[in-house]
Amino acid sequence: MGDKITPAHCPYCLRKLGAAGPGAHIGEEPEPPPGPGSIGLCVYCAKLSMIGPDGNMVKVTDEEFEQLPLLIQVGIKAHQRILNNGLKDEMCKEYNKNTTLN
Repeated sequence: MGDKITPAHCPYCLRKLGAAGPGAHIGEEPEPPPGPGSIGLCVYCAKLSMIGPDGNMVKVTDEEFEQLPLLIQVGIKAHQRILNNGLKDEMCKEYNKNTTLN
């Protein structure tokens, strides 16, 4: 599905992150592949990082975080609260219980 970057490690929790690739949207042109300056959210610790000039993930500064659109900031903070409060597994179980696959 296009170019991919190699897996990297979260600069906060050091867990291995999956490779990222360009997103595809129905009726739209695909997004360009991720590169320096692209941001990512660790699914393990919910910390935001960015692809640095050398292709490795680097920590995002408070100033960089504040430059993100407010809706993204709110979503990231909500995800962090879910992980910090141990609600992730409980929410997944509830979702799976109420969801049927066709």
